Amino acid sequence: MTPVWVAAAVVAAGVGFVLGRRAVRGAAVEEVMTEREAHLAKHVALRARCTVSEALSAVRHELALAPDQSDETLAKRATYHYQMALPEKSCGTYKDRAKG
Repeated sequence: MTPVWVAAAVVAAGVGFVLGRRAVRGAAVEEVMTEREAHLAKHVALRARCTVSEALSAVRHELALAPDQSDETLAKRATYHYQMALPEKSCGTYKDRAKG
């Protein structure tokens, strides 16, 4: 029974290694950005109170739609669309505390 467990552990470690390498490689490729993308992503991150990597996808989307727009317009649009894509927050202010 021990050789079966050892073989299963080796296979699991191999699968984990391959998936881990693929995730790291994908993240490294995605973080390559132009100077304009970096500037806009930082601007959107400050406005939307998020990380630069989270804002980057919104910036890239807006650049794909309208690359000729000014940076200010792109930043406003990317901030708006980033905030609209967030899940809606639930408000517990008016909930009745009594069970029933």
